[in-house]
Amino acid sequence: MIVQRFIVVGVVVVGVGALACAGPTADGCSTDTDCKGNRVCISGTCVDGTGSGDDGGSQPTTDGGSNTDTSIGNTCDPVGTTCTTTTSCCQTGVGISAAGAVCISNDNLCHAACTTDAECTSGCCAPVEGQSLGVCAEASDCAPTCVAPGGGCSLSTDCCQSGATIPYGATCLTDDYTCHDICYASSECTGGCCIELQGLTYGACGTPTGHACL
Repeated sequence: MIVQRFIVVGVVVVGVGALACAGPTADGCSTDTDCKGNRVCISGTCVDGTGSGDDGGSQPTTDGGSNTDTSIGNTCDPVGTTCTTTTSCCQTGVGISAAGAVCISNDNLCHAACTTDAECTSGCCAPVEGQSLGVCAEASDCAPTCVAPGGGCSLSTDCCQSGATIPYGATCLTDDYTCHDICYASSECTGGCCIELQGLTYGACGTPTGHACL
């Protein structure tokens, strides 16, 4: 299944169990002006704020794009709001797991980080290029772009090569320009015919009418 791959802006995906947005960074400081972005200097360390946001990873929140941690008087960007770096995204809040949140260059929005589709309300945990974690994205970003058996095609590369009912891949037959499951015996096909393909060691599941079956 082909899915859209996302790219992180600024820094890498926050790892599982990473510090929340309010946790200290490695930056030393003496005043707030020594800190980048919206961070402030507390006890010689630049720190970020925490907040909550939409757990879908792609829709704006209703608070104008920032949340305030009143304990330190700082703000961060909830998921679904515009960002420039991952460090500006809130790392805790509604819909944000221990994996935190990530700023993605595809749409320049903060997305909740994830490892499985079940962690996202959209049901889509899209892969992030070069990272072990994904990000919650729109369901369409995880939708297959290949053609399932029975669908129209022009080339075999158009056909899906994996799936619960596609054990060996699929091929596009030029007699009907339709994707067919690859098979090695007629018993493997629901229609009872594994069409013999000239010069090949495998066949394609189809109807026996007008075909020689393996």
